[in-house]
Amino acid sequence: AGRSISILAGTGSIIEVNRISDCGEGIRIAGKGHTVSNNCIVRCRQDAVSVLSNITPETANASNAIIEQNTVIDWGHDAVSQHTGIRIEPGTTCVVRKNLFHGHGRPYAVINRGDKQNNGHGRTPPVTHCLIQDNLVSGDGETLDGAVQASVTFMSALLDNYANESGYGAHG
Repeated sequence: AGRSISILAGTGSIIEVNRISDCGEGIRIAGKGHTVSNNCIVRCRQDAVSVLSNITPETANASNAIIEQNTVIDWGHDAVSQHTGIRIEPGTTCVVRKNLFHGHGRPYAVINRGDKQNNGHGRTPPVTHCLIQDNLVSGDGETLDGAVQASVTFMSALLDNYANESGYGAHG
């Protein structure tokens, strides 16, 4: 009910071909070289995927992460705050491509929490580098740079079968 998958250390882990539904937070990653691919993440109350920085002093920011071919359905139903399909925190690096977002709200966000907070303390905000391209937004999701809006027909959304022929999102 809380967090489904968390990888907060290590190098080069692969999180693939999972079905995650009705949880708090879907997948969280920190550390280097992780791949999140071909997952179906349905009805997370918070963020479906989080690319993390500054978890603990011993944990490295997520870097060189690849997030591709995931299907994210109806994310962020926690009434306390606005969540995203994919949350990318400051100081991280990642590639986000070929994902399918279906639902309401913001499919992904690059968080820039440092500008006011860190500059007021004389520190430079951490730089985030990400390539976000060739993603698909369906339903009432917000269309951002790196994504196109299109209608997608699912095999049977009523039965939670989100197979589709769009070429985006999880397969299998």
